[in-house]
Amino acid sequence: MPLNNLLIKYQNWNWTPECQQSFQKLKDRLISKPILAIFNPNYPCHLYVDASKTSISCILKQQKPNGNQHLIAFHLRRLRNYEINYTITELECLAIIDSLDKFHCYLHGSHFTVLTDHNALVWLKNFKNPTGRLFRWSLKVSMYDFDIKYKKGSTNVEADMLTRNPIAYHIINTPPESLLDINEISHFQNIENTSAPKCFKRDGVFVVKRQGLTKIIVLKALRVKLMETTDKKFGHPGVATMLKLISPQYYWINITGIRNYVKHCETCQINKKSHQRKYGLMQSLPFCEKFFELLSIDSVGGLNYYNSVKNIYTLVLIMQLGTFGLSHQKMQQHILI
Repeated sequence: MPLNNLLIKYQNWNWTPECQQSFQKLKDRLISKPILAIFNPNYPCHLYVDASKTSISCILKQQKPNGNQHLIAFHLRRLRNYEINYTITELECLAIIDSLDKFHCYLHGSHFTVLTDHNALVWLKNFKNPTGRLFRWSLKVSMYDFDIKYKKGSTNVEADMLTRNPIAYHIINTPPESLLDINEISHFQNIENTSAPKCFKRDGVFVVKRQGLTKIIVLKALRVKLMETTDKKFGHPGVATMLKLISPQYYWINITGIRNYVKHCETCQINKKSHQRKYGLMQSLPFCEKFFELLSIDSVGGLNYYNSVKNIYTLVLIMQLGTFGLSHQKMQQHILI
C-alpha cells in the first residue's frame, strides 16, 4: 500500500521508511522461490473474486489432474472515488468485470468457474432493462463462458484477505479507553450493595466474568452517565453501536436502558438516518394480463403544426400493454370524456 500511494496523481513524492520497507519486501519476494505456476490451457480455471468498501480482488487458479489447485495470478486494486458509492452488489459485479478484463487472455474462449460469496451476476442477469453501466457490464459478461458457484465468505480466505486493510500492531495492543472513572465506580459500589452472580473484586472495583471477558459492574446511579458519555464521545452512534461499545467493558443485568436513552435523545432523533424508501410522485402501475384492463386517458390541445387547421386537439390513450393516439378534427373544442 505505501508504494501504491506514490502513484496517486497530483501527490508529492515522499519516500518514507514504510516505502523502503515495502520495496525491500518486494525485492525479497522476487528473488525467493516462485509460488506462481505456469498457465496451462488444458487445465480448468477457477476465478475467486471478492469486494469490500475499499478495494476489489481476484485470484486465478488452475486445477491439475491430481486435484490440487495452483495459483496462476492475482489482482488487487483500490476503488476509485466514484466507485465508493456503489452498493455491495454492484461492487461484487465490479470485481468480476474487473477480473475478466485483467485475465482476458487466460479466460476468453474457454470455460471456467467463478467462485464468489455473493450472487452478483445472478442479480445482473435478472436486472430488467439495464442501462448505462449495467448494460455495459451485461455485454461484457455475455462474452465469456463460465459457471457461477457460491463459496462461503469464511472459506474464501485468499480473495477476502486481499481486500482487507492490515491491522496495525500498535492498535492490537492498545487497551480500550475507560468511559467512566474507576474511582467513581468504586465509590458508588461501596455505597450501594453490589450483588451479581459470581462477581469478585479486582483493582478496587467489582467485576464479573461474562462471555470470556472481565466486565465492570455498573450500578444504577452511573448507567445514565455512562450512556451519555458514550453517546456524546462517539457522535450519537445509535442503539446497536452503543451496545457494542459498552458491553465489552461494562455489565448490568439485561443491560437495559440503552434503547430508551437513544429514543429520548434529541440529537439522535434529529440526525437519525431514515431507511424508508422515499415516496415518489410517480408510482408503478399494477401488471395487466389482457388489453384494456387498465387505461389512462388525457387530451393534449393547442397543437398547430405549420398553420394547419386539422388535428389541433389529440386524445391520448395509454394502457399497460400498448399505446396509441386518437385525433379530433374540430378546432377550438375540448374533448370531454
